[in-house]
Amino acid sequence: MSSGRPGLPDLLRRDAVERRYAGLTGDTPRDMDVPTPCAALRHAIVALGVAYRQVYFGEARLPEDPDDLILHRATLTAMVRRSRRW
Repeated sequence: MSSGRPGLPDLLRRDAVERRYAGLTGDTPRDMDVPTPCAALRHAIVALGVAYRQVYFGEARLPEDPDDLILHRATLTAMVRRSRRW
């Protein structure tokens, strides 16, 4: 992970979620590459709003590159570049 912490490696693993969904519904999930980057982008937009609010109220400084305010920017960029749909 980009923070250097292990996170929760066994929580909501994509393959396990897909198997569980298929087992419960009888339908195999498809095009799973689309919702994940979309959700990550939505999260980044909300987090960017929070960051700009912190700058506005003097709780944070505006970095030289304003895009650096995007939470998990490197991860989001990698997701968008890997996605076949973008």
